[in-house]
Amino acid sequence: MAGKGRPRKPAAILKLTGAPRAGKRAEAEVKMAPGDLEMPKAMLDSGARVWWGKMTRRLTATDGLITADNAVALAALCQSLSTYEQANAIIQREGIVIETTKGETKRHPALVVREKAFTEIRMGCAQFGMTPADRSGITTTGSKGVTPGGQFLKA
Repeated sequence: MAGKGRPRKPAAILKLTGAPRAGKRAEAEVKMAPGDLEMPKAMLDSGARVWWGKMTRRLTATDGLITADNAVALAALCQSLSTYEQANAIIQREGIVIETTKGETKRHPALVVREKAFTEIRMGCAQFGMTPADRSGITTTGSKGVTPGGQFLKA
């Protein structure tokens, strides 16, 4: 059964935001091995593989935010980003409305795909601390000088 209330923030995020409970949480939290993130190639199309490279560079720049155990969640986020781009390309090429065989106009089906992908992107970004709300309290930088989620979608 799912827990009630907000999901718990990882100790790494609490530490970056300066939360007083960060130390206590870090002691109790299960430690994940940092290790290299191995790309789950079978899960990703070519566009998602490009996003994988971008995201791993940005997320590994801040110590403690991502580990090898996060590979599947990150792969899902990258695939959603790729799906969004593909659906958007179709919409740009064909327009937001289509004509049915009966001559009626209706929303392009790619709009639904794009909207679902965007919802998945928002949820995935929140998990990795990459939305404005998630990083609003983060004022310090990681060991390599990059704030988590900073410059996220700049290609």
